Amino acid sequence: MIQLADFKNLKELMAHFSDEKVCRDFMVQMRWNGEPFCLHYNSTRPYKLKDLKAYRCSPRTCRRDFSVTVGTIFENSKVKLSTWLAALYILTGHKKGMSSLQLSRFLEVTQKTAWFILRRIRLIMDIREPTDLGNVVEVDETYVGGKVANMSRGRRKKWQESGKDNKTAVMGLLKRDGKARLEVIGNRSFKELYGIMWQDQRPFIPIPMQNMSYWGLNTQPMNQ
Repeated sequence: MIQLADFKNLKELMAHFSDEKVCRDFMVQMRWNGEPFCLHYNSTRPYKLKDLKAYRCSPRTCRRDFSVTVGTIFENSKVKLSTWLAALYILTGHKKGMSSLQLSRFLEVTQKTAWFILRRIRLIMDIREPTDLGNVVEVDETYVGGKVANMSRGRRKKWQESGKDNKTAVMGLLKRDGKARLEVIGNRSFKELYGIMWQDQRPFIPIPMQNMSYWGLNTQPMNQ
């Protein structure tokens, strides 16, 4: 059975998966070993519908329709399967990662579509529980993003008219002489910061802080 890693380059892969039927047959083989399976009823007796894209479960107690993409990152997506497979091929070959802008150029799609694809693929490639730092942890936050002055004239005008900030707030937690963890935060409010610091439910000893957002931590109860 052919695997994505068997293709020598992206051009060869795209030529092979140029037809959506070929993509669906590949998915059926990869996911069900060639035998469609109804997840709703745990049945191996579905039959194809007239559109040849979906299946219907045979038992009368089920009779539900489903496709090979159900329960996957491809489900409810308007992006072609050939594009998804190409994205998987590209991203698994770039260990250092890739931006949505770079991916959009490879796939010849909009940056918005590339961002959507990246977000879903990262969910299955990098599912991790928050790192338990423990002991003494130093905390601070900053804003990450490019300067408005460095934007093109059109993009700069768009941002100025929207009245929005182009920077994203990021909070860093650093264990002394140990690991670090970064969290994207919605704002710098006490509630937001407190929730991240206490998500692993470890007690801490408050120290004097200059940032007003951290004031009041010494009044919060230790975990039970």
